[in-house]
Amino acid sequence: MQAALLTIGDELLAGDTENTNASWLAAQLTSRGVTTKRVLVIPDEIDLIARKVREYSEAFDAVILTGGLGGTHDDVTMTAVARAFDRELVVDELARTDVEETLKGVRERLPDLDIDVDAHASIPAGGRPLLNQEGLAPGCVIGNVYVFPGIPREMKPMFASVVEEFSGTTRS
Repeated sequence: MQAALLTIGDELLAGDTENTNASWLAAQLTSRGVTTKRVLVIPDEIDLIARKVREYSEAFDAVILTGGLGGTHDDVTMTAVARAFDRELVVDELARTDVEETLKGVRERLPDLDIDVDAHASIPAGGRPLLNQEGLAPGCVIGNVYVFPGIPREMKPMFASVVEEFSGTTRS
């Protein structure tokens, strides 16, 4: 199995945030017999992300993205992945329920918090949601593309939920 890693965020390129996700994921994949063939850091640009997702999805057995999930203006990864596969973003009901449940606990501490639940719970149509045990925005799997949050404490348990899907064997 050959994989490509896309880490997304202007903050990574500016050096404001250290890219620990790429090295951690590469080590996890290597320990499972997967060869990481590409690691690419790209800015929060929808067209560029979509182009690279499409290109890498065709070239590699698995593509892993981290970063840019949520409902803020610079969280464009889900939109880009949807565009890469010519899909619409849709509210996933399982993800919506999870976001609402997470917000119940947060609202006790932050009663004025204004969160667009539907924006956070949207994934590309036909994608499989990956619930976020440590945060708010879900990830997803669409085809051979895995989308995870950029925050390491959220990304690591989400990756653990699908780790069995990665092994040293190749697709036929």
